[in-house]
Amino acid sequence: MKALRTRTRTPRKRSPMRRRKALPRELNVGEAKAVFSQLVDEAARGARFVIAKAGTPVARIVPLDVAPEKFVFGTLKGLLSPADERALLDAVEAPLPDHILAGFHASPLEAPE
Repeated sequence: MKALRTRTRTPRKRSPMRRRKALPRELNVGEAKAVFSQLVDEAARGARFVIAKAGTPVARIVPLDVAPEKFVFGTLKGLLSPADERALLDAVEAPLPDHILAGFHASPLEAPE
């Protein structure tokens, strides 16, 4: 019979990413300073954090938008009939009623009549 050999394994080193604790969504300034690079990494993955000073929220760490959405001109073309399109343009170009214009010209302390 063969003798069973037992191998001793060396303990595996754990990745520093595995040891990290989940971050709270609100941190005070001192905590945020201590784990700032981890906050940035988490924000890059989509997490959002609030930083508070003396319990009052003062800043927010949020992920950047990947790419701003571009507006493509002409995407609504053909959705309105020519008559509806003309009516919409007339409504946009029409002057405002007097009672609405009065609100624009009133001083901050006087109410429009």
